Amino acid sequence: MGRKTENSTTTTTITDQTNLDPKRTNNISQLPVILYNEEGCPIHSPGSGAPVAEFLKTSGASIEQNIVGSLGTPVEFFLEPIKKDTVTKADDAINGSDIILEITLLTIELIDTSMGSADYGGIAGGLANGVRLEIRSGDLATGTLLFDMLDGQPVGQNFDWGFHAGTFQVIDQGSGDDAIIVKMAFMDKLGNPLRLKTNGYNGTPDRISIAIQDDLTALTRQRAKISGHWYYD
Repeated sequence: MGRKTENSTTTTTITDQTNLDPKRTNNISQLPVILYNEEGCPIHSPGSGAPVAEFLKTSGASIEQNIVGSLGTPVEFFLEPIKKDTVTKADDAINGSDIILEITLLTIELIDTSMGSADYGGIAGGLANGVRLEIRSGDLATGTLLFDMLDGQPVGQNFDWGFHAGTFQVIDQGSGDDAIIVKMAFMDKLGNPLRLKTNGYNGTPDRISIAIQDDLTALTRQRAKISGHWYYD
């Protein structure tokens, strides 16, 4: 059984060490600590909190990435945390409280026919400019690049996704469209979940961003989705 310590603003719950993985927890300082705000919502508590599963979208709310982009005019699909009402937990970008979005997994779905390793989907020979994956503050036009997750090497061929992401599954249907499922688990890639804040760099929201810089209309489908949790900051 855990024990609780209380003060006027927060309650701290400490989980018994017997419930933890002994390979990862060797002393009391490593025990997970869950903090609650006055509304009873978890804050700064990796692995708990309100779940999130959302697609990356354009500013016009489209999730379909088989569109026309170019090097000079890339199309951005992104997700950034939005302030939440402390009572209803609903989005409230104007009057809500700051939150942290903790992303544990990015999944990319690519569907097309005749997908070779040197192609992009079924686009023979791959892409001229490639797909970018970045952490940014603000949009592509006026914002700031915080972290290039591909280290300056945009994804131009199918197997590039496997190299960058770590988990890459090809589903061959035999006839018709095949699928590539890419999974980037941030605990494996970075050693921690990816944390985005509403009150991020220079006071603006952080965002995870995919930029399309080629004509992908020949693809049957490409989409990207994140999974994780959010907490009050």
